[in-house]
Amino acid sequence: MEEDTKVFALVGGNRQVRAALSDLGMEPLPEQDIDTPHWDLRWTLSHDDINFPAVAPPQLVNHFPNSGVELGAKVGLHRNVRGLQWLDGVDYRTFFPRMYLLSEPGDMQDFVDDFIFVAAHSEVTRRAAGQPVTCEGVRGDAAAERAILEHACYVCHRFLDNRLRAETFEHEAQGVCDVDDYFLLRPDMVAKYRQEGRER
Repeated sequence: MEEDTKVFALVGGNRQVRAALSDLGMEPLPEQDIDTPHWDLRWTLSHDDINFPAVAPPQLVNHFPNSGVELGAKVGLHRNVRGLQWLDGVDYRTFFPRMYLLSEPGDMQDFVDDFIFVAAHSEVTRRAAGQPVTCEGVRGDAAAERAILEHACYVCHRFLDNRLRAETFEHEAQGVCDVDDYFLLRPDMVAKYRQEGRER
């Protein structure tokens, strides 16, 4: 290895990171040397795999010292950003991408609602722009296209009404969409969904 070659220590075996760093001309440390202090970049899955006091100024790591789970992990960041609405009265949705903890049932339903709302909103937007529906299989069938558009409007109304009522504390936010709504918007996806279900 040449003296000016950059070396990376990869802890956790992420193939995509390894490939990207190799594409940049960096060389991986052999597995047996993973704990050596001689590296330019150390990439780990866990914050705890980095000895921060031993990191020298030119070395780079993919975590921040003293951040731990509260900010350094996606779950911690998610919870802290969402907490801004209670601590500072800031609506995190105005500056941060949508995020969900899919292991929590409420967040899973929020994801489903949001995904289906985006599909419905897309159909309404396409129609307003004079474009055909997304589902190629029904293009040209006026009745089928109208049914998709009507259901898209219905889903948008339910979603936005639920969001408004939750924001005014009129009632607890609850799921309003399910997979059947998606299939009414995208009938071409039913067969694909059933096929994937059989393959699992």
